[in-house]
Amino acid sequence: LWLPARGPIASRHGRPAGRIREAFDMSPQSGALTGPDACPSKLFVGGLSAQTTTEALRRHFEQYGRVVDAVVMSKNNRPRGFGFVTYDRPKAAFKALGEPQKLDGRLVDVKKAVPGEKVQERASNKIFVGGLPQDVTTEELRTYFSSYGAVADAVVMVDRRTNRSRGFGFIRFHNGPQGCTAAEAALGDFPLHHLRGKWVEVKPAAPAALLQEFSAGGAEDCTLDGDGSEWLPLPPGVGD
Repeated sequence: LWLPARGPIASRHGRPAGRIREAFDMSPQSGALTGPDACPSKLFVGGLSAQTTTEALRRHFEQYGRVVDAVVMSKNNRPRGFGFVTYDRPKAAFKALGEPQKLDGRLVDVKKAVPGEKVQERASNKIFVGGLPQDVTTEELRTYFSSYGAVADAVVMVDRRTNRSRGFGFIRFHNGPQGCTAAEAALGDFPLHHLRGKWVEVKPAAPAALLQEFSAGGAEDCTLDGDGSEWLPLPPGVGD
């Protein structure tokens, strides 16, 4: 299994709980990578839409060079929100890393991949917002959290049968260090968030598949966010 080469993991209170080791470095001149765990041509692609297929992933990254392998990861026939792309040479991977990447209308997180025991799927830039008043809209949610940084996605979850708010939603800040800083700042202001005069609860969000590792019964109450991916707020004690 593989994991992204670097990415902060937010704790329940907004503090980084750890950082995946940067296992190798890439030289812009030669496109070569160094380090004992280097895989020169393999990329991790996170934050994928549920609609992004393996073929779409391959087509997108073929603009940088010959792709020898591409896969969107799934479990029980449901997309897990990330995948991998492998080129035939390091230079192509370096070119892809040098530009912001957008697939199916959303920015995705592209990093060098390194061997690991298991994939860490937690998206440090995504937060859960609970206890929303019934009349809070997605645009209000986006506007409020935009004060912390650029918001890539925002959604207030709605019951499909009644078309009424379910009282919670998700915010995803843009990828990269600035998005991570924005998410950590929002989490750090835990007691201060109010929308329409009501306090709302802000927690890190994690893919439901990750939470199955912490629960014998699995993440049964998973929620599909706006793009169809399964997400949950982190339970107490996970990530601390």
